[in-house]
Amino acid sequence: MSERPSPHGDDDAPIWTSPYRLLRRLVVAVLGLSVLAVGLALLVLPGPAFVVIPLGLGILAIEFEWARRWLRRTKAQYAELAAWAAGSGASDDARGAADGAGAQPKTRSSTSTPTGQ
Repeated sequence: MSERPSPHGDDDAPIWTSPYRLLRRLVVAVLGLSVLAVGLALLVLPGPAFVVIPLGLGILAIEFEWARRWLRRTKAQYAELAAWAAGSGASDDARGAADGAGAQPKTRSSTSTPTGQ
């Protein structure tokens, strides 16, 4: 029995034998590394680094196995962080601080009247 040929050519052939595959791999590498570099810069600059870094890894994972492994590891760490935040009440603490929790409540005194009345 003969096997059907792959629509993308010989799978055992080196990547550089097909100009399309090489160009695609190069474009994915440049774009993915650029997005990843921006995400890494956003770790120290104001911005959504924890959104941009997985986006860059996702782009790189299209062509590179090492990026797929990093992306899986990153997703697992995000899941652990979300579970920790949900279980520890960390979001409630942050929300309470933003709402002014712990501040002295404002009370109205019955002896004070607005000026001019």
